[in-house]
Amino acid sequence: MKLYTSGPSPFVRKVLVVAHEIGLASAIISVPVVLSPIAPDAGLSSKNPLGKIPALELEDGTVLYDSRVICEYLDSRHTGRKLIPEAGAARWSTLRHEALADGILDAGIAVRYETFLRPEPLRWSSWVEGQCQKVLASIDVLSAECAGFSEQIDLGQIAITCSLGWLEFRKPLDSDPRGPVDLRARAPRLFDWYERTRKRPSFVATEPRI
Repeated sequence: MKLYTSGPSPFVRKVLVVAHEIGLASAIISVPVVLSPIAPDAGLSSKNPLGKIPALELEDGTVLYDSRVICEYLDSRHTGRKLIPEAGAARWSTLRHEALADGILDAGIAVRYETFLRPEPLRWSSWVEGQCQKVLASIDVLSAECAGFSEQIDLGQIAITCSLGWLEFRKPLDSDPRGPVDLRARAPRLFDWYERTRKRPSFVATEPRI
């Protein structure tokens, strides 16, 4: 399988963490591409018309996207304990946490595009503030719920850990017009959980680097 990647993408990292957790990391070949919102990679676009990563090309040529679909596919490829519970409240809790973590990343990436890519005269500070508020509200929810996280890792927890790692790596909240936010001071219980979880070999192996 070929996984199309670009830089320290948190969505790519989520896929790779899943692959490590279920023992399929060695079956995946990473194919780095260079792209931006205004300059898609032609080779990638021929595989994924959205021009976005991650995209997973299977042995038969089928290409899967986005990270949620790829993670669910990988979870179907092994016989061990599933990272996405098959039914019941646990399934919906896992998928809800994944959606919340992905939403944090969507908002954080929107801030990064606005503050690092858009020409300064065209930047919209109210937009940045609104996206930062989405991140903070989501962090508050996760902080209130983290005491109830299962001791067995699931896809929701993987997504949360990747999102927190990316926030600390890229620091989009430093661009909040209201002032930088110390996430660890705001959500100490969540980051205590994060520090324990990020020590798993799957996260250590996929730590973002420039």
